Parts: sequence; structure tokens; C-alpha cells
Amino acid sequence: MASGGHNNTEEKCTCPICLEILKSPKRLPCLHTFCELCIQEFLSSTELSGDGESSNYLCPICRALIFSIKPKIPFSQWVSLLPNIQISSTMEESEKKENENECDTCSRQNIRSEAKLWCQDCRDSFCDQCIKLHKVMKFSVDHTVVQISQIRKDKHDLDLSVISDSCPVHISKRVEAYCFDHKQILCVLCLTLKHRKCDNVQAVEEIPAINKDALEEFQKDLTIKENATDKMLQESKRDKEILMESFVEIKKTATQNVQSMKDKLDELLVSFKKDLALKLDENKLKQQTKIESLNTLLENIQSINKATNLVKNYGSSVQLFVHLEKSKSEIELKMREAMTQLKKTNNVEVQFIVDEILRQINQRDCIGNVSITETINRSLIGLASVRSLDSSLDIHLSKKRTIHLYGYKITGGVCISSKSLVLCTAPCKLVEFNLDEEKVKQEYKVCHDPKRISYNPKKKSFLVSSYDNSLLLVLYDNCFRSKKVIKGNPPSTGGVCIYAGNFYAIVGTELQTLSDASLKLSTCFQTYTDCSGLNALAVDPSGKRFMYTTKDFHVRCVSIDGKELFSCNDTEMKKINSLAVSARGLTFVGGETGSIHVISENGEQMKMLLPKCVNIQNLSDIWLDEFGKTLYVCGDEYIELYDII
Repeated sequence: MASGGHNNTEEKCTCPICLEILKSPKRLPCLHTFCELCIQEFLSSTELSGDGESSNYLCPICRALIFSIKPKIPFSQWVSLLPNIQISSTMEESEKKENENECDTCSRQNIRSEAKLWCQDCRDSFCDQCIKLHKVMKFSVDHTVVQISQIRKDKHDLDLSVISDSCPVHISKRVEAYCFDHKQILCVLCLTLKHRKCDNVQAVEEIPAINKDALEEFQKDLTIKENATDKMLQESKRDKEILMESFVEIKKTATQNVQSMKDKLDELLVSFKKDLALKLDENKLKQQTKIESLNTLLENIQSINKATNLVKNYGSSVQLFVHLEKSKSEIELKMREAMTQLKKTNNVEVQFIVDEILRQINQRDCIGNVSITETINRSLIGLASVRSLDSSLDIHLSKKRTIHLYGYKITGGVCISSKSLVLCTAPCKLVEFNLDEEKVKQEYKVCHDPKRISYNPKKKSFLVSSYDNSLLLVLYDNCFRSKKVIKGNPPSTGGVCIYAGNFYAIVGTELQTLSDASLKLSTCFQTYTDCSGLNALAVDPSGKRFMYTTKDFHVRCVSIDGKELFSCNDTEMKKINSLAVSARGLTFVGGETGSIHVISENGEQMKMLLPKCVNIQNLSDIWLDEFGKTLYVCGDEYIELYDII
């Protein structure tokens, strides 16, 4: 069922100049084959003499020097004398094989027979005789077998091997597990050799079925990429036509200008044509390279899209999951390869600049210049913008370490340096913890159990919210100095953060800010919050916006003046109680059940980074280090550190 042979044959039957099936194929001595008309036009544009007789030429592919067989005859006749490669039979055979399905079992015995059935498990085709043996064999008796005629209605010449649960690294092994730390599908060998120390590995059978919305989003992504690539391909073909027309027009103009001064201009005209041909050759090859890259990318995208439909309709849920993971990696690789190639080629505009002093031709050594202006390829920019719908979320968490603080119930925390954390703990303590020494450096007793904390490094102070409705301002200078009660009465207090040097806090259903001068709170705007338990407040300073959790466990993004920008919720994000915003504008979301999600900067995309923590059963808070490279997760007596990759 593989289609590789047909593709190779088709490549051999394609003219490298016009990119179409060869017509009247002619082979140069260097063994490169072209349409007769294509190679004739090319050689005509590069002939070294102006008398219409053939001379020496360069192959447009390998640049090998081609010597004329009969130098004294016109090159049009010389081209017709080139060997004619008989590929008709090969093309006919290719077309015949395109519609032909052979039994794989018979093929291994050098017997040709038509296949009518296909096994999803073996990924082999079978004729009527071989399928009988397949059905009685013990290892294959329970395999799923389908009619090829039925599949052909949907597959459109697609290789059925895409329906597979084989490991991409160890082909003979089946995928058994998925590593959430590295976002990779694993067979037993992968798991044993490279992922035995990973914390977040789950058997594929235990992973929930592919979400219908996620599958639709993936296929929508492929459709967008396909359309963008096809659009750029068509524009590139038009660019090539315009380029060819421009060079033809330049040649015509130049010829017209030199007719009246033939004696002197003949020499200059030949020289000019050679220079023009070299530029045409160079730019045409660039355009051809770009078109080939786009053709290849388009074919890859279309193939994956068709494969996805096929796996969706006929594969198992595990096979669908495996296919999607393989396809994501494959399409991203193909896109990166195509983008690398396409960035090397810009759109060009050519123009012939007529020299005003042509009348003084006897004193000139050229008739004009060819101006080639390269402009930024707008289609390339458009293609880059759809390179990946979730490129901004192309991150994952890798477990770094776990800290166990015996006897402390941790509800919140903040980094005050690369080596130290300050934690909110019960009963009634702020704790400074040294990461290098992995021990408590000092404790500071407060009146009630703290739950949220924010740090102002310039003023060396903390704002702490507590379960008794109070807000505390705690001064710190290498040790805890003093505390001041900012608020002690209802309503309840919740998340706290710092923005532009000022502390902010959720108080009841309001966002309030603390005045440095009066140490009094003032209302900024209303919020849809409930501070009786744990909620979260975070700030994105680059985007000048606040993020907070609502009473119905949504993540709401608002501007500095309280105008709602977006609101996010997902069935997978349960009991959200903590937030952290990176410098890129990504919002990390922690749920009480121990899951970690990430939301894109515009709020339109989200994905799970961690289904559950390793040791933490009841997640309380998350925060980032000062560089935004490590995510801290706390709950119960544990702090778990994850590298953001």
C-alpha cells in the first residue's frame, strides 16, 4: 500500500524547468532531462554568439559545460538531436500502479495478486486467499480488517500506514505511554532508556479519548496552513510569470534601442544579453526553489490532513492520539524547513533603465543596467503568521526538584532572590527558606494564618492577606523587622500583587490599592470575586493588565482601569485558585486538584501542562522566579519546582 515508488517515478518524469510532466523529453550529456521546448528556450537565452549557431552551454541544474554536437547547425536543430529518453512506458506503468493494490503477503513471495482487504493492526494488504490464513492465525485472529474498496472512497491515494500506533523511534514497537514532561509518545524501549526518571508518564490506554474540539482545532490549523501555503504558491507562480515577462520586455526594449546603431551596438548587445541571461537564470532558479519548497510543504500538509481524516474514521482512539502527536511534530518540522528555505528568497522586480546618453554610443561601454529590486515577500509574512496556532503555548514543564517542609502547611509564597523564598504557612507564620541549603532560615509570627503574599524589593516590604480578613504590611531587611495592620475588619481579603511600585489586593468584591503616604486602601474598580477561600491576583506589567480568579473559577483579564479584556474557563481547569503571569504574557493557572494550565496572551488558547502534581494533593499557590524560568507550586507540606521549557 505504500506510495513511495509511484512518487519516485513521478519525480523522474517531471521537467525541472516547467515543473510539469515531460513533453518530448531530451537528455543532456550530464544526464539531466528536460522538455524539448524548455531546454531549447533556455539554451536560446544563454547562447554565446549572436549568429543563431550553437556554441557551448551550461546545464541549468548542475552547471556542467555542454559542448555542441554539431557546432555549425542552428541550435534548434541541435536540440532535436539530443537523446530522446523513452519514459512513456514508465509513466504508463506508474499510472497503472496508482490504481492497483497488491497483496503484501504475495508480494513477499514475488507473486502478484490483487488485494481487497487491509488489516489495521498489521498494516498489510491481503488477497482473498491470504486473508483466510490471517484470520486463523492465533496472533492475528482478533485483528481489525476492513475492505480496501471502502477505504479508497475516503483515502484519495493515501498511504494506509498512517493508521499506526508504532513508535516513531523504534518502528517495531508499539506506543505504550506518554511523557507529559517532554511531550513525547513512548514505547517500552523509550520508556526504559530515556524516560525512566520522568515523573509525569501515563499509559496511553489511561489517557482520555481525544477531545473532539481539540481534533477539530488541529484540522482547522491544517486547513489554515494549507490555504496559506496554496495562496503563496499561486502568488509565487504569478511572480515567476511576471519575472519572465519583465525579462522578455527588457530584452525587446534593449534590442529596439540598438537597431539604429547596429555596428557598434552588436558587440554591446551580445554582452548585455549574456549578463541578462545570467540574471534571469539566477532569479529563475530562486523562484523555482521557492515553488518546489511550497509544493512540498503543501503536499505534506494535505497528506497529514487526509491522514487525520482517515485515522479519525477508521483508527482506534489510541491510534488517533498517536497520529496526532506524530503529525504535530512532523508538520512543525516541515514548516520550519520550508520557512528556512523561503526566507532565502524574496520577491524581485526587474526594470530596464535606458541610458539617456545612448546617442553617444561610441564613447560608452554599456547600453544600460538591469535594476532588480527585492521586496519583502508579503505572502511569506502571512505564512509565518499561521505557522502554528499554538506556537505561543509551545512550552512544557519539566520536574526539577521537590522540597518537603515537615510540620508546615504552605498556602502561598514569593521569591525574594535566586536563593530565598518567603512562604505563608500555618499556623500563623511567615517563613524564609534558603533554597541552596534547603532549610528554614527564619520564622516570623503573625496574628492569623496568612494565605497570600507579595514582595516590593525596592521598599523591602511584604503585603500579606490572612484568613481573618486582615491585610499586613511587613517590613524586611535581611530579616523580618516589623508589621503594621492595614485592614482588620470585613470584608475578606484575597490575592495580592505589586504593580508600578504599588501594592494591590482583592478586598471583598473590589480591587484596592495601598497608598504609600497614608497607608490606606482606595478602590480601583469592582471585581467578581469571593475572598472567603483562596483566590488569585496577578499582573502583566508589559500588557498593563490584571488577572484574577472569579467566584465561579474563571480567569478574568482586565485593563488597569477595570475594563474586561477576556474571560477564560475550561472543564479541565477545576477549582482555580492561583495565577502567575510570565514576561511573555502567558498566564499559568493552578487548580486545587493539582493541575497546571497555561493561557495564551490573548486568552484564545489554553492547554494543560500538568495533570497533577507529584506530591501535592491540595494545590494552594503558584509563582515564578525572578527570571520567569522556574514555576514554584506549593500545597500541603510541599514545594515542587518545575523548569519551563
